[in-house]
Amino acid sequence: MRTRGLLAAARSLATATRRHAVERGSRTESWRPWVTAPPTDVHRVDSWNRAGIATSAGAREAAARAAAEAGVEDPDGKSDGITLTDACVRRLRELAAEDPAASILRVAVDGGGCSGYQYTFSLDTTPAPRDRVFDVGGARVVVDEISFEFVKGSTVDYVEEMIRSSFAIADNPNAEGGCGCGSSFVAK
Repeated sequence: MRTRGLLAAARSLATATRRHAVERGSRTESWRPWVTAPPTDVHRVDSWNRAGIATSAGAREAAARAAAEAGVEDPDGKSDGITLTDACVRRLRELAAEDPAASILRVAVDGGGCSGYQYTFSLDTTPAPRDRVFDVGGARVVVDEISFEFVKGSTVDYVEEMIRSSFAIADNPNAEGGCGCGSSFVAK
């Protein structure tokens, strides 16, 4: 008896949903988000400029390039940019003097490590079109859009220890924990 009642309730819900879709003037399947593909002609607004006007990704990229050429650390003027320590700036200048072609530090976040995500550092020649560029006195650091969400507000440092010398992320407000070596973290 109870099964029959549940089936009747399910049929009633399905009928009401179909009726609602028809009343809206749409196809019956439109209430199921997995049936219809998302529209392809939507222009996504990525950020707001200082005047409060919506800007597209292309405009933001142009602003980032112009800001990087002018030596501005955070082109959006947000406080959640990336900070470079003096040791990091000094080491990047040394690397640029040794090999000017590969003088940009690329910071990325990849899946892996003992805590779920790991930081990767590499030297690069040019930033990609959608990279966030941070420039402090000629020391340039770039972060791709996806990785930036994991490291915004962080500090990039250069650490010299007896075991190793390497770049490291310090004070990441987007991590709730990590491993002892500092290269892996748990995202909030």
